[in-house]
Amino acid sequence: MTDWGFTEILLILMVGLTVFGPDKLPEALRGGYRWYLHFSRKFQEVKTDLTDQLRQDEIVQSFQKDKEKLEALDASLRSNHLDLLNSFDNPNKP
Repeated sequence: MTDWGFTEILLILMVGLTVFGPDKLPEALRGGYRWYLHFSRKFQEVKTDLTDQLRQDEIVQSFQKDKEKLEALDASLRSNHLDLLNSFDNPNKP
């Protein structure tokens, strides 16, 4: 939220009174508040979407790292398996 003090709000009201007049000022304030709510909701939606996208990217990166580790483990196990099979085929070799 913004950090507006009393003087800033008073200045905005004075400018609003001069521009819109006392009859149309409440209607202008309501319209401005509706626009503010609309934009704050849209901003929150975009922020949520970006946060979700970043989380998804982090999860994908984590899965890719895990996949690489599993592939390395698989290659190591296959190598050990072949070594074990070769030792059965040639029992005299260490």
